[in-house]
Amino acid sequence: MGNQEEEIPELTPTRIAIYDDLLAAPRIFDIEPTDIAQYIEQIAAKTYELAQQKGSSIPYTVIKEVCENFIHAQFRDPCISILDNGNTIKFTDQGPGIADKQRAQLPGFTSATSDMRKYIRGVGSGLPTVKDYLRFSNGRLIIEDNIKEGTVVTIQIDQNTPQAAPVVYREMPQHSKNAEQELTEREYNILVLAQEMGLIGPTEVEQNLDISLSTGHRALNKLEDMGLLKKTEGGKKRMLTNQGLTFLSR
Repeated sequence: MGNQEEEIPELTPTRIAIYDDLLAAPRIFDIEPTDIAQYIEQIAAKTYELAQQKGSSIPYTVIKEVCENFIHAQFRDPCISILDNGNTIKFTDQGPGIADKQRAQLPGFTSATSDMRKYIRGVGSGLPTVKDYLRFSNGRLIIEDNIKEGTVVTIQIDQNTPQAAPVVYREMPQHSKNAEQELTEREYNILVLAQEMGLIGPTEVEQNLDISLSTGHRALNKLEDMGLLKKTEGGKKRMLTNQGLTFLSR
């Protein structure tokens, strides 16, 4: 027998349930599938929008990293539940499940096939990145078996964690210029972007700030060397450190 990879089957709609009150039935939104890449973006964007409306502190990039895992479940009946004013989100599927839940949270372990890598990185960095961000933000990542088959991934942030201010790209305050003479206007706006998105890499910098990948990469390395950003466990994204948060709040 050959090692023929299993193709991704026909996609099924994603259902999002928003619990305004646990004593009442949730509001329901259905997202119809399109092509895979666009479908993942639509699921993540709608989940982020609805969670934000409830007051969520969970950034878009964290939600998108978890949504990408639906591809491992072959998009079998994905369902997302938004609870606790948007600060608890459960991602449920009816896929094959995750046999080793501990290793799934470590960098480098992946079940992604070459077909899947057409749409996601598939290098085992997604859930480790999410776990690292949530740990830094007084949150947690929980991976459980679903009732019959499939997986439930829960991301949760302490409701007392302050919500990031909307991103506003602006001239660096004079006190910040005095405090960090080496920091350019461009690098300052990268920090503001990290505050808004939670997790960033050269691609996010390029797309949001119109900075080339090579320039963004150098700026991220510099901000990391200055102690304002740090790499996640997966090593692909960066997030604000406590020093970076303090710097922006001055």
